[in-house]
Amino acid sequence: MLFRVKITKCVDIVVEASDLNEVMDFADNLLRECTNAEKVFIHSIDKGFNELIDKGVIYRKLVK
Repeated sequence: MLFRVKITKCVDIVVEASDLNEVMDFADNLLRECTNAEKVFIHSIDKGFNELIDKGVIYRKLVK
């Protein structure tokens, strides 16, 4: 599946991962490199939902 990973003040990329857990692990690794990051947005291009990870809390919002 394709996911868009956007870390504010750092990166905005599209990655391929087998599931959401894999892309979240990838985003966690990116966060270690991004010292000035504020928020992480993970958008599933295939499934159509957004993940917002802010200070360890995950918010899920369905896209209509």
